[in-house]
Amino acid sequence: MPAGTKAHWIWDHDSAADPLTTPNTDLYLRKAFTGGGKATLAITADNAHTAWLDGAQVSIGTDWTKPITLTLDLGAGGTHVLAVKVTNQGGPGGLLVDLQAAAPPPPLRWTPKMRQLAKVESCP
Repeated sequence: MPAGTKAHWIWDHDSAADPLTTPNTDLYLRKAFTGGGKATLAITADNAHTAWLDGAQVSIGTDWTKPITLTLDLGAGGTHVLAVKVTNQGGPGGLLVDLQAAAPPPPLRWTPKMRQLAKVESCP
């Protein structure tokens, strides 16, 4: 994660898989936000993730110990949706995301205070 990030893990203890009966479970999350210009996304999930921005796949990660950082082009501005599928392989599923805009509006971060994440049936 970026130095100085205020992002924290968001855990879903209901997704804890029993390796004997359910080896993998999926957790679907999404966040709508407003922004424009360039933004930096740092993301990882326990255990793996696929992320979409406005329906276009932007990230796949398979090792929660190695966050992926990439630059996103949010265009001239508007409302965007970041959707994430977390694949859990035992224990609770978790997501760690830091999204920072390079131009106004101010930095966008997912922190425990911004848990307006909704479980959805599928992504994107």
